[in-house]
Amino acid sequence: MNITGALDFLEYKNFYNLYDNNKCTVFALWMYDYLIKIFKDHDNYSKTKAVIDKIYPLFLRYSEKLHCKIPSYNDIVTYVNNLKTLYDYATNYDTILGHIKDKDYKCNENLSNYIQEQVNLLKEVRLDCHNTSQNHCEVYKNIFGPSIGEKFLSLQCNPLSSQEISTITVSSHVQQGKEQITNDETTKTSNIIMETIFP
Repeated sequence: MNITGALDFLEYKNFYNLYDNNKCTVFALWMYDYLIKIFKDHDNYSKTKAVIDKIYPLFLRYSEKLHCKIPSYNDIVTYVNNLKTLYDYATNYDTILGHIKDKDYKCNENLSNYIQEQVNLLKEVRLDCHNTSQNHCEVYKNIFGPSIGEKFLSLQCNPLSSQEISTITVSSHVQQGKEQITNDETTKTSNIIMETIFP
């Protein structure tokens, strides 16, 4: 893993969906999430903290370069998964919205469940961070702003009914059948032409 390379990348990268474009927030979530998964600490974060303590001076140096403050590891670690999940939701919001708009706000059950889970998690964290200045809440505010935009809470799509799924499946099979017939006819025609030219 190249930490300095990641930090150098962040210096030039724009994150349009972050409230204040806080690149240090992005880096902290990525780094803490990565280290927790590498060490597989689960609820014991001692190994991760030991590594963070060793490389934190590097964080401070790059914080000045990026003109922001990398959140400390303490008081954020147990919230890393939730914050990383919400960050991913925020950055993917426009893509998800565009997809469901193209589908007339209809979607499969998996996407509907994913959106609902993110909205519920967002409400939970917002409630937890109401009128508090805990470190993880500062990170949350860096993602969504001091007063969260309702757009992130109001996103939803309508799961396709069984009948709609069945209709789509049948239509897909019919289309594939038509394409196969067309391909077969093209092949037969090509063979006839070849036989005529080269008897």
